[in-house]
Order: sequence, then structure tokens, then C-alpha cells
Amino acid sequence: MNTTACEESISGDSWVLDESIFNCSNLPSCSMTCNGPNEPLLKRFSLESGCMVEWYFHSVWLHGALALMVFIIVNVSRLAFISGLTRVFWNYLHPNQLTFQSSCRTDGTIEFTSDTDKTSSKLGEILQERASLIVYKFRVIGYCLIFGAIIFIIPMMYILTKMNNNSTPFFIREAS
Repeated sequence: MNTTACEESISGDSWVLDESIFNCSNLPSCSMTCNGPNEPLLKRFSLESGCMVEWYFHSVWLHGALALMVFIIVNVSRLAFISGLTRVFWNYLHPNQLTFQSSCRTDGTIEFTSDTDKTSSKLGEILQERASLIVYKFRVIGYCLIFGAIIFIIPMMYILTKMNNNSTPFFIREAS
């Protein structure tokens, strides 16, 4: 920086080419002051940049896989949870009337499926007993679906909280 070449003005007068031909022989000769590239420094930065590119591709793949996993888990959990809620609170969602299928003869008498049904003449009691059993099973399945949906989503939440800070490479975390 302390040479006469650096002291020239940049007004443009010294940069005008006569006849638009540049004569390379007018340039002063330069001496090489460099002994070549710094091998340890070059090796360090090439390794670091290679690691950064590899991290980038792994990060993109991992974030894509996690996004797909979150999408699937949240939707399966949502379906199970809502299905469970409708099974548990079904009595608030229906018109307080159950429909059943039965078979009858052409004369209107009901066909019973078992011998105990034939001996019992109290059809209402049989229907009430079976309906309460079906409703009980229906609710138990609903509670199982709600519990399963909550249990199914907990590992995803754990993975997401762990991945929140660990998806940034070490050399970016140290800089910030």
C-alpha cells in the first residue's frame, strides 16, 4: 500500500489507453511473496464446509421426515380422540332413542335367536339388558380411544421438544 502505484489519483487520466491497446510490457514486474496455500487452514475449512453441506442435507431430510411423522401422528390421534369423545358422550349426541333389528314372521310374531329368548316373554327386559351391555362396551371403547390418542401423541411431543434445539449445527449455535 505504500508504493507509488497506490498514490495515483483515480480521476481517470492515468487510466486512459492510448489507441485502445493495452501493452502488458508497461506493467511493473511483481515478485511472489506467497509460499502457496496454507495446507492446515485449507484442510480445516474444507472439512468444515463439507460437514456443513452434509449437515444441511441431513437436516432437510430429518425435518421433512419429522413433518410427515407429525402430520400422521396428529391426524391419527385426532381421529381416535374425536371418535372416543363421541363414544363417551354419545347420549348427548342422539335423540334418546335406540333402533334395533329383529326378525318376525309374516303373522307379526318375533323370531328369537336363542332358547332363553323364547322362554322369556319380556322382550323389553331383554332389549334393555342387551342395550345397556352394548352401551357399556361402546363407552369402554371410547375411553380406550381417548387414552390411546393421548398416549400416541406423547412420544411425538417428546421428540419435537428434543429436536427443537438439536437440529442446529454446532458451528451455528456457537456463533449466535
